Amino acid sequence: FMCMLDDEDRNSKYRAGIAACFAEFAAENGGEMPTVLDIGVGTGMLSALCLEAGAKHVTAVDCNETMCNLARRHLKELAQKSRFEVVQAHAGKPPPFEAERRFDVVVSEILGTLLLGESALHYVMDARQRLTAPSACVVPRRGCQFAALIESDDVASITSVRGMSFT
Repeated sequence: FMCMLDDEDRNSKYRAGIAACFAEFAAENGGEMPTVLDIGVGTGMLSALCLEAGAKHVTAVDCNETMCNLARRHLKELAQKSRFEVVQAHAGKPPPFEAERRFDVVVSEILGTLLLGESALHYVMDARQRLTAPSACVVPRRGCQFAALIESDDVASITSVRGMSFT
């Protein structure tokens, strides 16, 4: 987690994306600030960025109890308890929210090293359908992944099966 928390370039892009969503929401809603759903809260960094940007309320969800406890401690230092809650639940299952709750912004950093490796697309799409207002903003809004073809005896030696017969 430390490399992600220390990645100022990455974090500044999240901060800018959150600010853009909040500004758009406020412009369309008479200056009101949005409610936020943070999927996969982890340490609480994205929730913290949302609280610092003025979110009305942040609901952070993670399936890991240890991460939920860490996020609670971190967020308690930044905001009054009335502005956030951390819920231990699996993002792919209906969380224990009242049925009428709708979030204005969804943030997540469940991308994994291969962009969609942690089922990010599935969880965010599910949250958009079940838990958000129709005009909800999602951060990040999109992603891009690059690949390059290489030839390497070292890589081949750790990714190939050698000396085994399957006949």
